[in-house]
Amino acid sequence: MSIPLDQVEQTLTRLWEEEVRSDRSVAHATLLNLVVLVSHDSLLERAQSMIAELVKYHAARTITVTWTEEGTPEIEADVGLYRTGDTRNSACGERIFLRAHGTARLWVPENIERLALSGLPYIVWWVGDLPDRDNLLERIIERADLAVVNSAEMDLRDLVKLADVADKFPNTALTDLTWVRLRGLQDLIARFFDDPETRPYLEELTQIHFSYSCRESETDVASTRVGLLLGWLCQALDVDTDRCMWSVRKHGGDVFLGRENPHPPVHVRIAHDRRPGVHDGALTRIELRAGQREQAKFLIERQEDPSNVLWSLDVPGLNTPSQLVRFESHFESNTLRRTLERPERDVLFESSLRAARSILKAVAPRLTSPPTGK
Repeated sequence: MSIPLDQVEQTLTRLWEEEVRSDRSVAHATLLNLVVLVSHDSLLERAQSMIAELVKYHAARTITVTWTEEGTPEIEADVGLYRTGDTRNSACGERIFLRAHGTARLWVPENIERLALSGLPYIVWWVGDLPDRDNLLERIIERADLAVVNSAEMDLRDLVKLADVADKFPNTALTDLTWVRLRGLQDLIARFFDDPETRPYLEELTQIHFSYSCRESETDVASTRVGLLLGWLCQALDVDTDRCMWSVRKHGGDVFLGRENPHPPVHVRIAHDRRPGVHDGALTRIELRAGQREQAKFLIERQEDPSNVLWSLDVPGLNTPSQLVRFESHFESNTLRRTLERPERDVLFESSLRAARSILKAVAPRLTSPPTGK
């Protein structure tokens, strides 16, 4: 049932009073403000389900926002309480739902600020793709302690935009659920550097090959996961991301990255590899080649069962057994919950994001006009 915006607080107070009278709630505790911006109606049910689970662990005032370009400018509101779902079924969080119609979307940031509880952490979670000509995210996160995104739902243009956001709002920590999922691959790549006998080869790295499971009608040269992992690798290898030259193909592309003398430039090849059972954008193969004659090879490759990943290296004079590593699925709700448990700035993520921007800005689709307030 819709209610006017100016009745939200009054209605929540009444609901808590009813809760106390029914003796179902011991205490009314709120630990944070969670603002959830749902970019498309098709994502709303998923987001609401995750929020309902999340507040069982983090008591929160949640403000979920959707919008439509149609209709008379107004913001509809609805409120309620989340429940634990156990035998007691007590209230564990506050639910505020806002739907903006037409140009009323411009009023969303100010109304969120009025509804957020003062003195508590302010966290913004953007669900879905970023609109191309829009600054709603920037208008809201400028007051946030933490902004959460999932770049797997975005394209390369959005990865560049996220790097710009990180620069523009240094007081807001930015985190990406896709970056969290990449940690397993990062750990496997880091193991190549563990053996002192392999490091001299990796210092002479000449080629990096990425294959990823592309969308059905892929138009980008790479996925956001490829971009983030490449940015991270360039940070680790001290590659100059400002000096790059692209050659785009129908199903991928090649980029040459400069390095300081005496190190050779690095040739990065990206290829589409659509695989059943593999999420769009997920990597299927990573191969590093190093040495003057590329005699050293380092490989990470998904197997027929995409949860199994082969780790192997072929270095002259070394006999290192290959290993099969099983990757467990990262459920978005669990990843989000862990993120909120440690809402800290991730400097490595931000530096990798900026490196990815330097590399990808030449091939990311460009806007035809600057973002507006719409």
